[in-house]
Amino acid sequence: MGMLILTQPGNRANTYGPYAAAVLKAEGFADLDVQPIGPESLGRLNDYDVVILTPSLPRRAVVERIVDYVKAGGRLIALRPSRLLAVELGLAPTDTAAFPAYVRPLPGNAISAGVPHESIQTHLPVDNYEPLQLPEGTREIARVYLDAEVETSYPAVLHMPLGKGQAVVFGYDLSQAVALIRQGNPSHQGWRTLGFGNPYRPNDMYSGHLDPRRMHLPQADMHAMLLGNAINAIAKHPQPRLWYYDSPETKSMVVLDSDDDYSPLEAFEALMDSVEAHNGHISIYLMLGPSKYTIATPERVEGWRARGHSFGIHHNAFDPQYVNEEQDAVMEEIVRRDTDYFREHYGGETVIANRNHCLGWKGYVDLPRIYEDVGVVLDTNLLSIRHQWLQYTNGSGHPGKFVDTDGEIIEVFQQLTQAYDDASVKAQLSSNPVGEAKATRQVMLEKKERYFSPLTMLSHPVSFYTYSSAYQNQCWDYANELGLPIWSAFEWADFVRARDQAQVSQSAWNNGSFSCTVSGSSPSGSFTLMVPLHNGETPRASVDGETVDVTLQDAYGYTYALVPVPISSNGAESRQVVVQT
Repeated sequence: MGMLILTQPGNRANTYGPYAAAVLKAEGFADLDVQPIGPESLGRLNDYDVVILTPSLPRRAVVERIVDYVKAGGRLIALRPSRLLAVELGLAPTDTAAFPAYVRPLPGNAISAGVPHESIQTHLPVDNYEPLQLPEGTREIARVYLDAEVETSYPAVLHMPLGKGQAVVFGYDLSQAVALIRQGNPSHQGWRTLGFGNPYRPNDMYSGHLDPRRMHLPQADMHAMLLGNAINAIAKHPQPRLWYYDSPETKSMVVLDSDDDYSPLEAFEALMDSVEAHNGHISIYLMLGPSKYTIATPERVEGWRARGHSFGIHHNAFDPQYVNEEQDAVMEEIVRRDTDYFREHYGGETVIANRNHCLGWKGYVDLPRIYEDVGVVLDTNLLSIRHQWLQYTNGSGHPGKFVDTDGEIIEVFQQLTQAYDDASVKAQLSSNPVGEAKATRQVMLEKKERYFSPLTMLSHPVSFYTYSSAYQNQCWDYANELGLPIWSAFEWADFVRARDQAQVSQSAWNNGSFSCTVSGSSPSGSFTLMVPLHNGETPRASVDGETVDVTLQDAYGYTYALVPVPISSNGAESRQVVVQT
């Protein structure tokens, strides 16, 4: 039955409404239907296990239809409901709002019990509802804060009964909050706010935007956790998801890439030899002129590809040919020129992951739009630089699609790079490689045990060869010790795209037995299905009638059965999954 996401195209309040689907897809929800509010969708509310109403301004007749649906046993998640809907749900709007608000998940309830209980940013107003006039049986899930430490009495998220049904109300536009946390302040686009010199970088959009008191938290991921847990809490039937990785055994991984930076041949070889010694692969972005070129000739690249490594482009707005040009004006020309050159001389694979020289950027999401056109899937330009070292600059360790301020979703995933070697950290990596590696291990452990996101690491060949090998090798030793695979950025991008395109359909529960169809294609030959459990016992499972092993996994306060689903790596196919709980 799955989920229905209701949008209201053409209404400014609903600009980020469709992005709710992208947020949920990133969390693995693949059995969802996005429809505009209208007679057809309103007539089918009971066909779904849960309805998610994105921010909208429906007329009274529509509001009454939605409220009647809930009272008759329906399940509703309302993201910043209109004032009219809030009143009909039994809330008492104060007609005030906290801005820019923080929200703090509270202990003592299923939805937020497994989410860190620290306040997180929204960069948005949050509607204030009268806390002393909540409907009977309502539970507060999260509280409004005026600042990271300044608490109010107002609820930010509520779980309430209504007739025979249930509703969860978010007093803010969660999808827009995720976008603003992930992508920074769009009003900063084009401004060099970081104080880090030329060029303009994506990091310039986070100056004065990211609260340094909260950069240790994956804030965007935490908002998504709350939404996912709300679905678990109220859906008529448990909702299956796709695990973040292809294998149930993988809880996190290292995603590894490298920037050429005119490194010498011996540096390339030393880096790749070490990565291979740790059972990994790496993606290396090449300097392709037009005035000065990499030593990685097509012939050398062909040999390195045979060893499992991959190669892309390190677009360089600092090439002598562009030294007197404005970066923003020539960036698209550079990307398209380099892409054509790569295809002509290197061939063999499409460039699906990218980082630019010195992190050069264009606009807010102008560059991802260009990437989408030339086939790039994963952008790793955003680094946790300076005091943000190893922290969550964009509030996320997971890949997530870019979205423009008009709500248009761009089919390119942003992936934060949290650990790296360059001039800004050369001193600390040279003087204390063991200590920095231990700190990185702690981040790996936290990801493996709590957040389940990958750690993206950058190692320049020349940096590795001259000063950072002690740090990088120790980190990769830790990855091996903790069971974190080391994938190249290309391998990760390929899987991220496949997972996003996969579908879960025909979900059904019958006397404790769950069945569904998983459709798609995975470059590794498998997906992993997550099925929420309520009894904590290990179920039995089969795929196309063949028994498969099941792993139990606790995530964000809920227990799941992780079911491996073998699937084609060459062309989409469907698999029938049955889980006996």
